[in-house]
This record gives sequence, structure tokens and C-alpha cells, in this order.
Amino acid sequence: MQGGYNPQGGYGAPGSQQPGQQPSGYGQAPQGYAQPQASQLAPMPATGVGGPVVQKKGFFGGLFDFSFNTFVTPTLIKIIYAIALIAIALATLAGIIAALIAVANGQVLAALGMLVVTPIVAFLYLLMARVYTESMVVLFKVAENLQEINRKTRE
Repeated sequence: MQGGYNPQGGYGAPGSQQPGQQPSGYGQAPQGYAQPQASQLAPMPATGVGGPVVQKKGFFGGLFDFSFNTFVTPTLIKIIYAIALIAIALATLAGIIAALIAVANGQVLAALGMLVVTPIVAFLYLLMARVYTESMVVLFKVAENLQEINRKTRE
């Protein structure tokens, strides 16, 4: 049987493998090709995952970056969202207090309406704040990914 699969030696002629010899496969270089020695390899630049390490500027360094290579908004967006949450919570609390004042003034129907409407409005504002901040984050992630793609195509 010439050619075909040999359980001891893989594909090829039967008995073509010497005892102690590794079977030919994907891990070995073809004959005539030598593996480069460590001294022949060029030194690699320090890289992070996906490319060279880029020094990021701090928050204040990014504020004064007139080339707009550093984005400050992704850092600020967390603060903006926290401020929005605090403002919504204070407005909700003010609505509940106004409903209690309306009850004290004898306007029970108005107070009941305020107690129903205030949490619904607060939820809608919370939803809008979240959608706005997430859309801003997505825009900046798209911009960062496009910068990386642009950098890789120039290499």
C-alpha cells in the first residue's frame, strides 16, 4: 500500500519515518527552511493588546490638547450622568413635597395627581438621561475604533 494514512507515521509512504523521529506536521518548517535564531530577530517595540502603547494624557492634559487627539468627554460623561441622577432625585423629592403641601392646603385631587405623575416623569427623565449618555459613549467608542483602524491601515 503506497501513500495513504499510516497510524504510526501520519500520511505518506509506510515506514518512511525513522524510530525516534517526529512525524511531519504543521509544527515543523518544510525542508530547506531554517528557523531564525534569536540574534537574527529584530527587536519588537513595546506593544499593548492590538498595537503600540500610546501614552494617554491626563484629564487636564486632555483639556488643553488642541489637536483633539485625547477625548475628555468619556471621562466627563460619568459625572454628567451622576449630576442628572441627582437632579432627577431632587426634582422627584420636590414633587412629593409639593404634593404633601397640596394635601395640607386641601387640594387632595391635585396632590393625588402629583403623586401619580411625579414618579412617571422622573422615570422618563432618567430614561432620557441614560439614552443620551449612552449615545455619547457610543459615539466616542466609534471614534476611538475608527482611529485604531486608521492607524492599522497606515502601518
